[in-house]
Amino acid sequence: MCSSDLSALSGSRAALAYPFMVAALAWIRARAGRSSAALPLARRAVLFAVLTLIAHALLPFLNDGLALSRADTAFSRLNESSWFFRLAAWETAIRLFLAQPLAGVGPGQFAGAAFVDGLPSRIDDAFHVWTSAHNFVLQVAVEWGLIGLAGLFLVLWPMLRQVYRDRSQAFDPAQWWVASVVAIELLHALVEYPLGSAHFLALTALSLGLLVGGAPTAKPGTYRRVGLLATVSLVSFLLGWLWRDYAVLDETRATGAGITLAGSSSADAARLQAVASGPLAPLAKRALCEGLVLDKQALASKLALTEEVARFWPSPAVIIRQSAFLALGGQAGEGARLMTRLPRSTDPLLAALLLDQAAREDPSAIAALRAYLPRQ
Repeated sequence: MCSSDLSALSGSRAALAYPFMVAALAWIRARAGRSSAALPLARRAVLFAVLTLIAHALLPFLNDGLALSRADTAFSRLNESSWFFRLAAWETAIRLFLAQPLAGVGPGQFAGAAFVDGLPSRIDDAFHVWTSAHNFVLQVAVEWGLIGLAGLFLVLWPMLRQVYRDRSQAFDPAQWWVASVVAIELLHALVEYPLGSAHFLALTALSLGLLVGGAPTAKPGTYRRVGLLATVSLVSFLLGWLWRDYAVLDETRATGAGITLAGSSSADAARLQAVASGPLAPLAKRALCEGLVLDKQALASKLALTEEVARFWPSPAVIIRQSAFLALGGQAGEGARLMTRLPRSTDPLLAALLLDQAAREDPSAIAALRAYLPRQ
């Protein structure tokens, strides 16, 4: 009951779907394996799914009874047109994969490739940036190509085959629940991007490791101990590096460095430059890009930075800056071409403000871009 109530309070569509997926997997296991031991588990899984459904249905009445604001529920969010967005994203992903099938467009560059290809109108009207194909297999295919798909298959298939073989021989309720977590996360990854979030990825990896790890040896050998020690040391170092860089990013956001990195924010710019060579480089470069002063000083490096950031985060703020730098560098035509690709959801006031800042440096160069400002 507690799990069902917490699931309802989350308002998540996935939290509503997961119990039914667990129930379906439990009944498939009970029927396919003809195991009487699995039937009680299947009945409990169905009961959990029914309780979760009731909890989600009663949540609006509970909010009304306690005079609480009526937040979005999983049922209300099912009425959204998100499936249309997913279908459009899948169509775009397939088109991008067919254009570069061998090695893909590059890691993390789905968003930039989709922007250049031209976002479908359904997405273009509603979102500034669309960074995911909402399908893990398609995401790998677009960004890594056939090479990435082959690597994914070689990594996952042996482990999943071993899990299926081991679990089909003898029924163990505890291990079955762990296996169901892996199955559900992989199914969820076909319509969403849970494996792009650290907590979902960690849960899936930990669950899969528990299933394929096998029985522990009595005493690991010397080479195994050295390998484990080296792995733990490397992971500890990387976690410390990530924590330090994350703290820098958090502090610079708090001081408003994303607005401009000139003047009083020059110290923040220097700190972000150091982070831009580490594991959080994309986030640091995005912050640097969104804080660039729109003038001709160091124009080549500013243009190179905006072009790099646009490959993984082609937001209107980044694209307008890139267009302005192109115009200031004498490439007004190329800048205007980028402006025509801005999503229709772009804030016209933001666009006008950025072009006004660039016009202080060279009004005639920026004038050609004003014709492509989005309408209010």
